[in-house]
This record gives sequence, structure tokens and C-alpha cells, in this order.
Amino acid sequence: MSDISVRYQTGAPQNLEKRFATRAAGMLPSEIRSLFAVASRPEIVSLAGGMPNLSALPMEMMAGVVNELILTNGSEALQYGSGQGHPKLREQIC
Repeated sequence: MSDISVRYQTGAPQNLEKRFATRAAGMLPSEIRSLFAVASRPEIVSLAGGMPNLSALPMEMMAGVVNELILTNGSEALQYGSGQGHPKLREQIC
């Protein structure tokens, strides 16, 4: 079994496994967590979404663009959009 414990009030570790439902004993680690561990290795170039190479991004330029976007259109820009993309952008691309 794992060594799940917390420090409660006195700072002494307490084992929480006895509080888990019995079905929790058979649970496996998340596949996503395993993939993230592999993708985080420096020799791996991950093409997964949401993990860009931050050193390749022009942060100062992006800060200016984001600032202008928030000031001029923040209420729309901060909302979830369609999974198909913004209609005006799609018109330009297609």
C-alpha cells in the first residue's frame, strides 16, 4: 500500500488509508500523470496540446497583445469559445 499521510494539528503524520473506501485500494495511477512525466523529460519534444516551449515565445510582444486584447475585448476574450474556432478567424483561413 502507499504511504498516504497528512500532518494534523500536532504536525505528526497520520495514515489516511483506513479512511478510504475499500474500492480505492484497487485504483491505478492516472494515465495522464504518467504521460506528463514522460513529456516533461528534457530530451522529449512533446507535441501535446497545452505544453508549448515557453523559451521560444516572444513574451514581451505577447504581453502587449494580451493587454490590448483584454482592454478592448476582454469580456469576449475570456470566455470559452466554440471548439470549431472563432468564426471570423475561420473565414480568413478557409
